[in-house]
Amino acid sequence: MPDKDDFFLADGFVIYGLSPNRKTFAHNIKNELLRQGKRVFVVNRPGQAGYTDLKELNNHVDRAIIAMKPKNTVSVIDDLVSADIHKVFLQQGSYDKEVLAQFADSGFDVYTGCAMMYMADAAFIHRFHRFFYELFGGSK
Repeated sequence: MPDKDDFFLADGFVIYGLSPNRKTFAHNIKNELLRQGKRVFVVNRPGQAGYTDLKELNNHVDRAIIAMKPKNTVSVIDDLVSADIHKVFLQQGSYDKEVLAQFADSGFDVYTGCAMMYMADAAFIHRFHRFFYELFGGSK
């Protein structure tokens, strides 16, 4: 499995699954990336804030973070492939075995878990969580 720390070394990210509820993982991830000076683009369904199609981004990103329900997660595979984005972080709760298999079959480097734990300079609570996660057998 690819190193999760390396995933966040990129400069530009697209995030799927930002909802109007500002207390979600997706919002926390977006805000932390922005705080770190990263370029962040949001792709949502028509009628919601953000872009509705990766083509609008003109290849300014090479990483995607997905924070949606598993049944919706697979719907973005074709868009990611056509935008030449092959490194994807699936936030906890956005995948199951079937989703992981579909991403693997499509040639993605897939990272899973809690994205906040693997960001450089993340808040102490996230680094603390990562320490215990890895201490008790979680994968890096």
